[in-house]
Amino acid sequence: MPSNVAMPESSQVDSPIGTDRSPASVLGLSVVTLGIYFLVWYYKINNEVRHHDTTIKVKPGWSVVAMCIPICNLVSGFSTAARIRQMQLDEGATHTIQPLLAAFLLMVTFGIGFPLYLASQLREHWIDHQRATAALATT
Repeated sequence: MPSNVAMPESSQVDSPIGTDRSPASVLGLSVVTLGIYFLVWYYKINNEVRHHDTTIKVKPGWSVVAMCIPICNLVSGFSTAARIRQMQLDEGATHTIQPLLAAFLLMVTFGIGFPLYLASQLREHWIDHQRATAALATT
């Protein structure tokens, strides 16, 4: 088990786990579909975070709308990264996503670095959560 993740509490063990998506596939499908997949993916990750940690309040549809509006997209990107960070901290992770870096990647890399960074952080979190859940189940 990785050293950067503490054992989740019993209430967190029962929470749904999001879909493990490859960062490269998120970027590739977003390019092929001219950004449509990015918006669908963005909705799905916000929805998964909302269902995984019920203390995090988010309306995924509004997050997607905000992503389509200049300046609001930076706030939405930062807020989504902050929600992912909160989810990671709630489960005891010591290595977490950096919301400012996510917003910077959204702004500077024309959005290319943003989904790669978020998808890799989410993938790492879901894998760590599965490992912790399996470890709790064996004890």
